[in-house]
Amino acid sequence: MSTWVIIVSLIATYGGNFLHTQLTGYYYQRLYMLLLSLGSPLRFYLASQFIIVRMKEWLGDFSIAESMGRLCGRSVRILTAIFGIIVTIAKISAQFKISLIIIESITSCNAPAYANYYTIILGLLVTAYTILGGARSVALTDVYQFCFFSICLPILTFTLLYNSQNTWINWQKFVNMSQFNLSQIATWDISPIWDNSLVHLFTYFIWHSIFTFDPAQIQRFYMSSSIQQATKVFFKSGTIRIIFSLLFLVVIAALYTSGNSVPPKQKILDYIIQLNHFPGIKGLLITAIIALCISTVDSYLHTGSVLFANDIWPFISGSRERTDKYSLRVVRISSGLIGIATILITLHTYEQY
Repeated sequence: MSTWVIIVSLIATYGGNFLHTQLTGYYYQRLYMLLLSLGSPLRFYLASQFIIVRMKEWLGDFSIAESMGRLCGRSVRILTAIFGIIVTIAKISAQFKISLIIIESITSCNAPAYANYYTIILGLLVTAYTILGGARSVALTDVYQFCFFSICLPILTFTLLYNSQNTWINWQKFVNMSQFNLSQIATWDISPIWDNSLVHLFTYFIWHSIFTFDPAQIQRFYMSSSIQQATKVFFKSGTIRIIFSLLFLVVIAALYTSGNSVPPKQKILDYIIQLNHFPGIKGLLITAIIALCISTVDSYLHTGSVLFANDIWPFISGSRERTDKYSLRVVRISSGLIGIATILITLHTYEQY
């Protein structure tokens, strides 16, 4: 599989909540949020230089659980697969919740009244696509959805600047804000401004520089054909993540210089969606967000099904032989079961919410 296809698939895997969380952080914290966002690229860079290059003996495995089983035994393999499936279900449920939040911003949809139906329809569509598509179609779809999402940021920036008034004055106010004052960020005093202190910044960097072997993200290593390709995948995905961080800051700068006044504590994405500068912008933005969420969902769903079919099912059935036809059937059945379980969990947590 092409290196760039795997790179884009990796970015789409962990980028399902990009706009929903990042824009709000950049609007209220600005430069400090930019510094915090560099923790994720740092993690992938360190992984490419110190971890991936030492995983050559794992090439040819189908999952992280299989690799752990080769190192530590069958029990560790099964436990790794079980915990990996739990993580995938939690990640998928979170993406469904984000999609519902986005749908709620469309007032004509009456989302609170039909939230259960939206969840079921979205869950069944993604599950059916993963069952019928397989790993290659999931990766290729990630490419299309990633490209669609990428063009939304420049379009959104142009739209905001096109309708701006007193652009230069607003820009001067923007760059003179305290959130761009490095002397305020560079303080060790954690009592009044913990969120804007170097202690918080270093703590965040240390925590997020640890590579956690997320099941869906490390699965991109197993999709690579060589260590060199896997190293490029993780290194370049971190570089692209930096570019996205700068683009998010540009969008926030355009929002502020355009003269828009965001109510306190409002989610920036919700505010932008409600703007009516050009016909079709709202639909384009919502479609891009949901598409990226779906990319994350089908990546985790496929990873969970591989963990079940490759690492848990042989233990349950007692079978040591594995054929492509047999494995494909088990993968599809497990995808359906994980998808249904995720839908039920999402419905339950939405009712609690």
